[in-house]
Amino acid sequence: MVGAHYHQADQFQVIVAGSGRLGRHDVATGAVHFAGAWSAYGPLAAGREGLQYFTLRNGWDTGARYMEFPENRSALRTRPRRHRECVGAVAATADGLCVAQLPLTSGQPITGIDPASGAGQFWLVLSGRLIAGDAALPANSCVFVPPDGLPLKAVAGQAGAALLLMQFPRPAGPDQR
Repeated sequence: MVGAHYHQADQFQVIVAGSGRLGRHDVATGAVHFAGAWSAYGPLAAGREGLQYFTLRNGWDTGARYMEFPENRSALRTRPRRHRECVGAVAATADGLCVAQLPLTSGQPITGIDPASGAGQFWLVLSGRLIAGDAALPANSCVFVPPDGLPLKAVAGQAGAALLLMQFPRPAGPDQR
């Protein structure tokens, strides 16, 4: 059990094995959770078989600030922020937040969306293999594309691939990070 908390950086969490609960949501393998900077979420509770997940951020973070401590609650109240949390797929929003699963057949090429439309992208290989340049990326491999980078260009391996695109939203203002 991880208690309710927040971070100063935007983050995605991807459940890669097991099941449990994240706040009021049941989560299992394949679930994606986004929490905006300074947005409290949780608790995170593992089910019987445990819960394994990646936490992916596009910036530095000081670590969890738990809501059980009054000083963290007080600090959160003083922040100019917008609470932002979601679980599941998200069509591209006006500020660039996007979560999409992309199944690829054997040898199918993919060109990612324009990274400048958000604040960085993670591409996670859920299954199969992805060939990006000279790299053969197996399941649970990640590629980060910065907002000023070129779109991801890759090809699915012989058995195909399932990809997860997670794009961070552009910040609303200087106090949002």
